[in-house]
Amino acid sequence: MIKRYKDSPFRQIVYPYPSEDKAGIQHVLAGMAETGGVLRQMARTVLLPGFDMPLHTHDKDQEVYVILSGWAMYNDNGEVTKVGPGDVMYVRAGQSHGIANPFKEPTLLFEINLPDPPK
Repeated sequence: MIKRYKDSPFRQIVYPYPSEDKAGIQHVLAGMAETGGVLRQMARTVLLPGFDMPLHTHDKDQEVYVILSGWAMYNDNGEVTKVGPGDVMYVRAGQSHGIANPFKEPTLLFEINLPDPPK
């Protein structure tokens, strides 16, 4: 399957953490309908300078980030680490994470949300 932007513009979601001018801007590339439920969501996300998504728990899904450009501070279950181009972060259902961009340049990342694995 190929989904071309010109045929179907990607849905945009803005996460205003801590404010609109310091947001995470997500372009949803595919969701449950397009992937037959294999992926909850796949997105291209830009973290503007000053963005700060606080530590939170993923109860029913898993999430993978791949940093494409820029830098971020990633909180992995309470341990904060600087991440950059090529780094991959993974949070399992039941674990916690957060991400912030305290730097002067935007951070571009590729994000995949997976449904909770079968028990």
